[in-house]
Amino acid sequence: MTNHVHAHYPEAFLVEVDGSSSAGPTESVLNVTHWEFVFGNSDSTFGTIIASVDLPRRAVTIKTESGVWVGSTPMPEFPTMSPVDAEKLLRKAGYTQSFKFVTLRQPNVAEPVPYPLFIFGPLDGAGYVGVDTVTDAVVPIH
Repeated sequence: MTNHVHAHYPEAFLVEVDGSSSAGPTESVLNVTHWEFVFGNSDSTFGTIIASVDLPRRAVTIKTESGVWVGSTPMPEFPTMSPVDAEKLLRKAGYTQSFKFVTLRQPNVAEPVPYPLFIFGPLDGAGYVGVDTVTDAVVPIH
């Protein structure tokens, strides 16, 4: 997806990836079929680029928005951890509930998060849970 966006917007940088299931809450990331890749843009003509795809189709829709995406720190590179690997760590840590979405982001918060997280949520009774893409730590998000 990054290469596709860069072909049209070479100054774009990845900020966040959001995925959800069209069927509602799911117990498997393999059921996540709608993905949105959010990019910031160094070009001042607009602030945000959103590239979306609905699987199993591979057609990409790209739209731009004038506002700047807030709440996430730009990711210098895409993590090597996959959503499937993140879910395996989530389950191994004892979180068995279904989730409505999974988000890959590096939250821009008062206490900096050093690496991007896959955030699953909301999990019944557990709220939001993050999986660190570098350390493999699984932590509740407050």
